[in-house]
Amino acid sequence: MQQPTNDGLEAARIEGEEMAQARKKIVIFGRRMPLPQSRFWRIVLGIALIIGGIFSFLPILGVWMLPLGMLVLSVDLPFVRRWRRRNEVRWGRWRARRRARKEGIDLDAERLKRREAVAEPGRLDG
Repeated sequence: MQQPTNDGLEAARIEGEEMAQARKKIVIFGRRMPLPQSRFWRIVLGIALIIGGIFSFLPILGVWMLPLGMLVLSVDLPFVRRWRRRNEVRWGRWRARRRARKEGIDLDAERLKRREAVAEPGRLDG
């Protein structure tokens, strides 16, 4: 009788370890920026960027540091990640409405058409 092999499990374990050791990166405008491997130093970097953004009236420091600090913190802190994601969705919706307005498209009418196309015939909504 042949013994079952654990080659698949071993490969998955090795792959998981490699992924855990991979450096975390943030992508801004298509550019990848590596972050420190240590969670502690990522949090310190994020807080330092936010503090630098608060002192934006000084030379070199600027308001650009605030969103970058929030982005770095969102890698490790779930409440910052939720805040960032919520704002990304709002920003995307705002841009879609603005683009539609420029093109003369009524988004509410478009949504209504999609709902009617998906709705089942004979179904009572209410």
